[in-house]
Amino acid sequence: MKSSSEILGSFLRGLRCLTGASCAAVYVRGPADGSVGSILLRDGPGDVVPELATPETAAAETAALAGAGTEFGRPSRRDRGWLVPLAHPPETPAADAPDAPRRRQADRAPDREARGWLGLSYDLHPDSRTPRKVPPRSAAKIPPLWRWVADFGADLAERAVRVHNVLRDPVTGLADRIAFQALLGDHVGRARQLDLWLSLVLINPHDFGQVNERHGSAAGDRVMRELAQLIGATLRDSDPLSRYGGAIFAALLPATTPEDAGRVAAKLVQTVRKSRFLDGGVKLELCCGIASLDPAQKPGPEPLDLIRRADHALTAARRAGEGAVETWQESSAPGGPGEAGISEIFTGDLARDYRNMALLRDTVEMVAETNDIQSLAAAVVERLYSACKARRVGLFRQDDEGRPELVRGIARPPSPVGTRRVSFELEAAAAELVTAALAASEIRSGVVESPSEGKQLAFAVPMIAGGRAVGALYVDGAVESIDIDAADLVFFKALASQLSIALERVQLARAESDRGSVELEAELKELRTAVRESKLVYSSAAIRELMATVRRVGPTEATILITGESGTGKELVARSLLDLSPRRDRGLTVVDCGAIAPTLVDSELFGHDHGGYTGARWRRSGRLAEADGGTILLDEIGELPLEVQGRLLRFVEDKQIILAGEPEPRPIDVRVLATTNRNLEEEARAGRFRSDLYHRLNVVRLVVPPLRERPDDIEHLAQHYLTRFGGQYGKVGARFAPDARAAILAYSWPGNVRELQNRILQAVIQLEDGAIDAAALGLPESVAEPALRRRAAPQRQLGGTNTDAALAELREALRLRIATLVADEDSPQLPFGKWIAEDLLLEADRADAGIARRAARRLGLSETTYRRRLGQAVELERAGLAPRPEGWSPVREALTKLLHAQDRSGQPLLRLAESTLLIEILERLPDDEVMGAALLGVTLPTYRRRVRNLEASASATVPHETSARPEAS
Repeated sequence: MKSSSEILGSFLRGLRCLTGASCAAVYVRGPADGSVGSILLRDGPGDVVPELATPETAAAETAALAGAGTEFGRPSRRDRGWLVPLAHPPETPAADAPDAPRRRQADRAPDREARGWLGLSYDLHPDSRTPRKVPPRSAAKIPPLWRWVADFGADLAERAVRVHNVLRDPVTGLADRIAFQALLGDHVGRARQLDLWLSLVLINPHDFGQVNERHGSAAGDRVMRELAQLIGATLRDSDPLSRYGGAIFAALLPATTPEDAGRVAAKLVQTVRKSRFLDGGVKLELCCGIASLDPAQKPGPEPLDLIRRADHALTAARRAGEGAVETWQESSAPGGPGEAGISEIFTGDLARDYRNMALLRDTVEMVAETNDIQSLAAAVVERLYSACKARRVGLFRQDDEGRPELVRGIARPPSPVGTRRVSFELEAAAAELVTAALAASEIRSGVVESPSEGKQLAFAVPMIAGGRAVGALYVDGAVESIDIDAADLVFFKALASQLSIALERVQLARAESDRGSVELEAELKELRTAVRESKLVYSSAAIRELMATVRRVGPTEATILITGESGTGKELVARSLLDLSPRRDRGLTVVDCGAIAPTLVDSELFGHDHGGYTGARWRRSGRLAEADGGTILLDEIGELPLEVQGRLLRFVEDKQIILAGEPEPRPIDVRVLATTNRNLEEEARAGRFRSDLYHRLNVVRLVVPPLRERPDDIEHLAQHYLTRFGGQYGKVGARFAPDARAAILAYSWPGNVRELQNRILQAVIQLEDGAIDAAALGLPESVAEPALRRRAAPQRQLGGTNTDAALAELREALRLRIATLVADEDSPQLPFGKWIAEDLLLEADRADAGIARRAARRLGLSETTYRRRLGQAVELERAGLAPRPEGWSPVREALTKLLHAQDRSGQPLLRLAESTLLIEILERLPDDEVMGAALLGVTLPTYRRRVRNLEASASATVPHETSARPEAS
C-alpha cells in the first residue's frame, strides 16, 4: 500500500509538469471530528504560495472557502501564483435524472463541502508566466482541464487521507514507526540524488515513565500529545516529525548539517525546558541523539544504519544526563555484536513493547541469578512460548564440533485438545535454519513445512559471545497466528545477547573442568544439586520443619500463602512446592506485583482485547490465562492496588476470567501461590487489603523465618555462597578468616539471605588472594544483638523487629550521640537528621531490590521525591562525601531494624525517625534552637515549624520513654 505522501506526491509532480510551476502544493483538511489529521504536502524547489505555507494558514483559507460561494475548480490569482479550491468528491446522479450522462453535479459551494487547496507558485511574477490553459478571470465557464484537475485531486485527497490515518500514531496523530521508516527511505534517496545533507534527530523526554506512573496512562497520553505539538511547532514545516516508539520522537531535517542539527536540538531542549504540560503540573527535560548523512561519503549509510547511529547517540545523551545533545561519531560507535539500543527494541505498539520489555527484564534477572543453564533455558522457552503464540520454541547451544545441540525445547501438540506439550523435534529445513544462523552469526528466517500443520514462519537468532556464536534461539508458528514480525527481531537479538552470557559462562566452566580442576567440578556439581533438588540451602530445625510442611502440601492443589521478610527465600519455597506438584512439567508463571505500574496491573494479569488501552492493536490473554494448566506465583501480592484485588478475588474463587469482547467467562485451570512481606491480616484491618481475598489466599500459610531467627543456617549459607562465587569467578581457594567468620555469626542480617549473598559476592569479587577478612565484608563496626545470642530465641509467625522496640533502640543511640556531642564543646555541629534520611534511603533501596515504588511507600515519600533524594544520597556515598562519625553504627543498626519492622501499619518511616531525633534534641537542648536546627539538618525557620508540628501532634499521641511515635503532620 502506497503512503499518503506517495499518492499525493505523484499527483503534484505531474501537475508541475502540466503547468510549468516551480512548486506545487496540496492541503487536505481532515474530518471535523478529528479522527483523521490534515495533510499539507509540497513538491518542487520553489517557494510555496503563502496561503499554503503552514497548516494554520491553509486551514484558515479552507474555512473561508466554505461560505464564500467559491466555484470549485476555478484557479484564482495570488501573490506568487495560483490557488485551485478542492471539494469532497460529489455523488453521481441517478441514471434517470435529467442531464445525467456521466457528469458531476454543479460545482457551487452550497452543494459540495470545501476540502482544501491546490497551490501553484512560479519563480517569475504571475503576470509574466500564466498557468497553461488557464482562462482570464472574466471567463464564464470553468474549462474542462481545471475541473478535471480539481476533481481528480479531490479523489486522490480522499484516498490519501484514508491511507494517512492507517499510518498515524493514535495518540499524537503523527506518523508512526512504519510510516517514518518509509519516509526516511524517500529522504535518504532524495538527499543522495541532490547531494544534500540529511540529519535525523531522535528526541526522548527524560524518565517519561514517571509521568504515567504518577498521573496515569490517560494523562501520559495527553502530555505526549502536548509535547508532540510543541516539538512540531519548533521545527520547520519541511521537517517531518514522527513518533518512533514509546516516548521517542524522530525528526528528519533535510538539507541540514550535523552542526545545524545540533543547534535545532538545543533549541528543542530549551523550549521544552521552559514549558509546562498537563495544565502546568508536569515539567519535562529532553535528551537528543543526532546522526547525519554526509553527501560526500559514498555510498553512505543506509536508512537503518542512520537509525542505529542516532539511537547510539541518544543512548550516550541519556548517560550524559538531562538536556544532553549528542551527535554520532565514527570513533565513538559501539562495535560489539548483538548490541541493540533500547529505542530499536520499541516497535511503536505499546502492548507489544510492554511484552518485549517484560520478557527482556525477566531474562536479565534470571541470567544474573542462576548458573544452571537448564533451568534458565526452561524458563525462557516457557515465557516465549506463551507470549508469542508460537508452535515451537527451542534454545540450542553449539557443541564442540559446531553442531546445534538442544538445551530445552517446547512444542504445541497438533491437536488443540488438552494442554499436553509434545517432545521437541526439528525437521530438516528448520534444523538447517539453526545451523545457518550459527554459521553466519546472523538472524535467519524463512518458511518451513510441517507435515501435520502446513507452512510455518520460522526464526533462528544466534547468541553471540566473544565475537562468535555460542548458541541459537529458534521460534516458529503458523503465519496467521504467531505474534512476531520484523519489528520484533531487534528485541530477539537483545534477548539472545543476554542468553549468550549464560551459555558462555557454562562453556567457561566446562573449560576449567577440562583443564583438570576437580575441585571446581565438585563445587559446581554441589551447586547444581542444590538448585535442582531442594532449591533451599539450610541446616536449621526451623527450615527443616518448613520443608516438611512443603512436602505435605506440595502435591495438593491447595492455594498457599508464603509470608516472610524480603530476602528470606519465599520464591524458592514456591519453586520447591512446584517441584512436588503434579503440575511440575507445566512451569511456574511468576508475576511480581510490586514491579508493575499500577495502571498496567489489570492488563498484565487479566489481559485485554485490541483497543483495550491506548495503542493496543493486538489482543493479549494475560498472565493468568498464560498459566493455564500450570502454577502462578503472585509475588508480593500485598502491593496490588485495591481495585485489582476485587477482580482477583473472583478469579481465585471461580477460576474464570472474562476478557473484554468475549461473550462467556473463560475457565482457567491454574494453581495459585502468593508471597508477601507484609502482615496481610493487619493490612486488611487497616483497609489496605481486602479481608475476603486474604482469607481466600490463606488456605495454607507457610512462614519463612528471617535469617536472624535461624542462626544455624548462617554459617552454612555463608560457606555455600563462598564456594559458589569462588567457582564462578575463578577463586576456588577463597576462605573465611576467623574474624570474618565471627563477624558473620554476630551480625543480625536485617536484609536476610539476599544481604548475606551480596556481601559475600562483593568480598569474593574484590579478593586478590588468601582469605576474606571481616573488613572485606563491609559489616557495621558494632553488631547489636548477635545472632549467636538468640540461638534459643522463640520464633515469630511473621519475622521482624517490632516498631516500638526499634524506635526505643534508635532513641537510645541518638541520646548517646547527642550527649557525646554536648559534652565536647569543640565538637562540630553534625547534621544527624540529614544522615538519618540518607541511611534510610540507601537501606530502603537495598531492602526493596531497587523497586522505587515499594521503597518510597515504605518511607512515606512520593516516588518522584524518593528517586531524587536517593540519587543525591548515592552520589554522596560514591564520592566519599558522606562520612559518619565514630559511634554512628548503633544508629544505623536501629534504623535498619525500624525499616524491617513488620508492625508499622503504614507509618511514614522517614518522618517517624526524624521525629524521634527531634524529641531527643528537645530533651537535651530545649533552649538552643540554633544547635537544634544544625543537628536536624534544617534551617532555623524549618526547625521551629517542625517543633510546632510535633507539639500539635503530641496532643493526640504522647510519646513515652519506650515509644516515640508522634503523628506526622
